Amino acid sequence: MKIIKNEGSTNATTIKHKIMSVIMITALCAMLGFNSNNLMAQNTGTCLDSVKVYERINLEECCIEITIINPDCELLAVKFELIPANIYQTGVRLSIRQEHTFKVCLKPGNGVTGWKIYGGNSYGNVEFSGLIELEDCCPCSSDWITFETIKADDCPEGCWVRPIISLPENAGCYREAWISVEGGMPARLLNFPNGFLGRNIQYGEYCIRDDEELEIVLYLFKDRLGTIMPTIENLEAMADCIVRPEPATCADPIEPCMRDCFDDKYIILPPYTILMPYLNAQCSVTVIFGYRFACERFQDLQIISIEYDENGPCDLLPIDTIYKYAVGHLIANSHVLMNFEPKLPNRCFTHWRVANAGCWSGKIIGLYNFVDENDNFVPKYRWTPCKVEEEYCCYQSFTVCRLPNWSVVIYNMNDYIPNIDCEDNGLEDQDIPCQPACAWAGAINGEYRPTNSSHPKIMYNSSEFGFDINTNFANNLLNIKIDAETAATATVEIFTTNGTRIATKTFNLSKGSNVYNYGTSKYTSGAYIYNITIDNKLVFNGRFIVVR
Repeated sequence: MKIIKNEGSTNATTIKHKIMSVIMITALCAMLGFNSNNLMAQNTGTCLDSVKVYERINLEECCIEITIINPDCELLAVKFELIPANIYQTGVRLSIRQEHTFKVCLKPGNGVTGWKIYGGNSYGNVEFSGLIELEDCCPCSSDWITFETIKADDCPEGCWVRPIISLPENAGCYREAWISVEGGMPARLLNFPNGFLGRNIQYGEYCIRDDEELEIVLYLFKDRLGTIMPTIENLEAMADCIVRPEPATCADPIEPCMRDCFDDKYIILPPYTILMPYLNAQCSVTVIFGYRFACERFQDLQIISIEYDENGPCDLLPIDTIYKYAVGHLIANSHVLMNFEPKLPNRCFTHWRVANAGCWSGKIIGLYNFVDENDNFVPKYRWTPCKVEEEYCCYQSFTVCRLPNWSVVIYNMNDYIPNIDCEDNGLEDQDIPCQPACAWAGAINGEYRPTNSSHPKIMYNSSEFGFDINTNFANNLLNIKIDAETAATATVEIFTTNGTRIATKTFNLSKGSNVYNYGTSKYTSGAYIYNITIDNKLVFNGRFIVVR
């Protein structure tokens, strides 16, 4: 470690170190990983002689760390400042034998040219400074792509995979990005880099089988490629940074927590949008939930994801209130959604339970397929459980009675609500830290009326009606295969996620195998819901994602 001493003049009241140690992040430094200098005060005959400052450079993050150590006397109001002034400044007080580290991460081109640290006491003042040159700093990490996986009934043999692109603020050195899914034709990312820096952007959603993997590779360039259409081979050879995470699998999905009846698995339905006029006329949330008949006795309901627009009407409400009314809506509509009791008016059912993971956290996600009028990705709050282990699972019991107007009255049985410590259960990359959630279900009580949702969600076992249905979406075609035991009439309806029906197609089924292809080449980017009705009975539904 190199020690640099000031050779300038000093006096009894001011000690100023005009040490300008140049921090240069070069290719050689990048190979070393970090650089460190020790700056030491000049001999003045006071306790200020013991003050030392260490500077360190974290090249992977484009960060600098400045540590000040004062072993012999107290320093008052030690301040750290980036030059030009007022970009970053803070103050601390250092007692004897204390040290403090100031850390700041920068991105090239933000105008910062140096740093300064200063403080003093009755003996005088001390100051250290250094230059910063970060123009060559450009981080690269495979951690910039992560995956969320969810088991749902519309991906019956596997799971849905949501790739999340999370680029740090200091990745602004890249000017163009291309992405490839499963080795397919690469696509240039729109609104890059400004729409991605410091944000979490979900790039589509993919259904894979349990025995499959999903590979996504992101190629970053410091210079724009122009009008050329590169191949995968070109990108591999030319990219300044290749973000290649481990392929996604269905090994660790977001799933319901369970505390009993372990042989009775939850049926997870596709994302379901709920309108909440009793909270806010414009508030709508999208939930993923599951239900089960447990231990031949209980009707169990559990929400495992809640999503709503950031800065929208729902954003004005606390998450426990949103959760409460979302569960109330699901119970009010459970006779249709889950075939749960009470199915008819003037009846009650006494073995309702709402299960919930004891700790939840939130993350702001931008959806790549959805942009506002300024071409910015629409940000959404996405809440999911932090932990789903048995010891973090909470149950709340209810009696539910259905009124003549089809509303339900929910009577809370006031089960014991455990006190769960969620402090150590949070995920580091969450925007809202992990927080206790067992009490959320405990607040559900009173009357709830059925309300409109984004689309009908009646899930039947189609084979019970003499039909075996398989669907697949690829190359702008929704492929539907129906094996029928008898002739019938089938109808396919397509909805947007806000419930607007945009297409209806009817065709005749003959006994045996029937194949129907529905083209979506004129559809804009986004998610769509489809229902399949046979002889006026809704026997299947699912969704597909269009990416342009």
